[in-house]
Amino acid sequence: MTELGFRLLILGAAVATLGAIMADEIGARGLPEPLKLERLRLKAAVVDASKRKPLVTALRLSLVLGYFAALAAMALFIPGSAPVYLILSVCWTWLSVVDAPHVLSRPYVLFYELSLLLNGATLAVSFASPIADRLMFG
Repeated sequence: MTELGFRLLILGAAVATLGAIMADEIGARGLPEPLKLERLRLKAAVVDASKRKPLVTALRLSLVLGYFAALAAMALFIPGSAPVYLILSVCWTWLSVVDAPHVLSRPYVLFYELSLLLNGATLAVSFASPIADRLMFG
């Protein structure tokens, strides 16, 4: 893979991830009423817990911002950015599991699936291609 191809892959992963985040909110409007109500109830519980624990809120924000910063660092071929991206990707997955439910309506599933696919491809290229040498420590 060329440097330009890798940078385009990273850009695609970032855009798809942002699309998935927005699709989670926009797509929730089209859910059946029982799912919509349950999603709002669980989301409110997560927001209340975050309000009670500002450190948790700071960690969530740091995780999201760090994830996008790690993508940018990889696009700039900063040494050590791939392991940081891997750690943040695992943490993002953990956050998705413990956070409010992500129930997407049919038209918005594409963004979520595309995000998973492109982030997985970014991880694969970052660790299992000649580009990996430039993204590791030293």
